[in-house]
Amino acid sequence: MTTVFCANFKLDIDGLPNASARVAKIEALVFKQVTLESQGGGSHNHEIPNLFITVPTSHAEEFYQWHEDFVINGNNGQEQEKNGSLEFLLPDMKKSLLTLKFDQLGIFKLTTGKVEAAGENILPIKAEMYCEKMRLLRNVN
Repeated sequence: MTTVFCANFKLDIDGLPNASARVAKIEALVFKQVTLESQGGGSHNHEIPNLFITVPTSHAEEFYQWHEDFVINGNNGQEQEKNGSLEFLLPDMKKSLLTLKFDQLGIFKLTTGKVEAAGENILPIKAEMYCEKMRLLRNVN
């Protein structure tokens, strides 16, 4: 049996190399399948969850720039959406067990939180993104 720890991940988002490398937390992705009744029988519709990530303020500049351009300036067409991937790594932090591929990510919200850690005040930034398509790839046999 392979043990995967929740800290064993690598997130890549096109155009955000510095911010992606410093992601501290990714919230759970909850996938829902809805059965819709139709004349020919039931059909399935999948709801793609939003991606919620947390980065330290010191590494959030790329998210701020994308949010300003995408949301505030209104440059939010498909050509401004980004692609990315989330790899779930084995304990050696080199081999990838599973990869989620994200197509057409769009940032829609940035919020600032406050976390107390060892007497320090840390202001993490939470970025919220929609995703129009996700694919799951199995990498290790």
